[in-house]
Amino acid sequence: MRAFDRPGRRVALVICVQAASVAAAGLPMRNMLPYPDAVTYIRLASYYATGEYHLAISGYFGPLFSWLMVPSLLAGVTPVNSARVAVGLSLIVFIAGCARLFQSFELEGAEFIVATGFSATAASAWAFRETSPDLLLSGLICLAIAPMMSATWPTSPRAQFSAGLLWGLAYLAKAVALPLALLVALAMVVRLIVGRASTFRAARAAILTTMLGMLLVAGPWIAVISWKYRVLTFSTSARINHAIVGPPDVDRNHPGVRGFHAPEPGRLTSWEDPSELPYRYWSPFDSLAHAVYQMKLIYWNSSWITTVLRQFDRLGIGVAAAALALVTARPWRWAIGQDQWRWTPVLISILILPYLPVFSYAERYYYAVYPLLAVAATGFVASITSEGAGYSRWHRLAGLLIVFVSFVQDPVAWRASSSAARELPATYAAEAARKLEAAGLWGPVAGAGKDPAWPGGEHTHLYLAYYLNAPDHGAEVAPTADRCTESGAALLVVPRNADVARDLAHDSRFRDLDEILFGSAATSPLPLRIFAVRSRLRQSQHGGTQAASTSRPERVDDARTDL
Repeated sequence: MRAFDRPGRRVALVICVQAASVAAAGLPMRNMLPYPDAVTYIRLASYYATGEYHLAISGYFGPLFSWLMVPSLLAGVTPVNSARVAVGLSLIVFIAGCARLFQSFELEGAEFIVATGFSATAASAWAFRETSPDLLLSGLICLAIAPMMSATWPTSPRAQFSAGLLWGLAYLAKAVALPLALLVALAMVVRLIVGRASTFRAARAAILTTMLGMLLVAGPWIAVISWKYRVLTFSTSARINHAIVGPPDVDRNHPGVRGFHAPEPGRLTSWEDPSELPYRYWSPFDSLAHAVYQMKLIYWNSSWITTVLRQFDRLGIGVAAAALALVTARPWRWAIGQDQWRWTPVLISILILPYLPVFSYAERYYYAVYPLLAVAATGFVASITSEGAGYSRWHRLAGLLIVFVSFVQDPVAWRASSSAARELPATYAAEAARKLEAAGLWGPVAGAGKDPAWPGGEHTHLYLAYYLNAPDHGAEVAPTADRCTESGAALLVVPRNADVARDLAHDSRFRDLDEILFGSAATSPLPLRIFAVRSRLRQSQHGGTQAASTSRPERVDDARTDL
């Protein structure tokens, strides 16, 4: 095991693990659109590739993930495969970040191999489930924390500045990195002072240098989006994610799924930049009832996040180890300064703190916590099986094996069970788009109705709009036939079992396209029906199925099929 303590061999091990993880994660995946965010990042990348920067700039979505797609788009790679490239690069960054973090926490030999192995396994299971920048963000956070945990950070301007640059890149991935950087920096000051590793003056200088490095990278983007919205802005995501989990006195969901609407000219969907949509914002300072609700929301979120962290490893070793890290330190101040792993509960608390008052129900928000749980688990095993306590090397290896099995079991199950179901809505949309193109039908798309038995199916209209390269006009859960005609859409995507499907089938203003696309409803393989608004489709123009297009829809001629 000591052979792997050599830096060269350790780097070679990480590179091999990275290559194997990318191959294992990417090759089985057919579809890269498991969530609407995937469409958004692909579209934003396409605007960068075609020089439409006024459409590419979004205060809600960070730009870095889309930027990773641009070179392959310019090289002629299809958008979906460009997204695969970006996710693959994100996976590499995450594994490299984990390895660097493990080094900074002084994991050596067997501990390093075990932690790197199950972190790479988990990351390869997560990678292509979301098509989001969360792995990229988490890897950059790990890379940024690593130099701050090193003994040289308080005295090395180079380490301080490099940490800041990495935090700036993390901000460009997702804006939540900005408050996280500030909180982690403050925690590092406390750590250094408590452990008597530095003076307050030196720690303060280290923070300022780190923040300077971060602002050099993040500052230009902050200036760009502040110019766009005409007010100092570092992100619009926090305000929106707070709005959608407000008190249930009104429907506070995203406007894009709360009603029909046309996107900004040139955009495929308003979700590309929802910053100026009519969200129903609220504040805990509005009233006592709102303040009480905010406290309840924090409690609910903390409970849900704890459950997620507990599920990261089957036996809950990481959470238990992190919970015991500070309380079992003896002597306390010396142990806090010497045992790096005992600082993991502080960092874990910081990483989940920004999500407590807002929307928090996504596992991907907490990927950066996973390697810290790995550090806590392996550090705890090493501490209780130390030779000074009367245990041998084999006791430690047995403990690490238990940790490995606990952490690696659920990610393997995720890979086997989750991907196919998430791909289905986009797969159905792609099939419908091919049929519509063959029939010469094209027009703006909207969604109508919802089938509770088909989770994720409510996003199919957006995927169809993407494959048709047509504007998406949003969705309503229970619209009337009149509302459907007022939507501005020419094509309506309706779950086959939804009530609105029966209403539209008996309304002469709409045409059920099952017969045109599949011969009959009985032979349709899809759990959805597509209705055409007769008058509007005749007036629409045919754009063709542009799944590989990176530009806005070009309207070239009238629809070829008269309904």
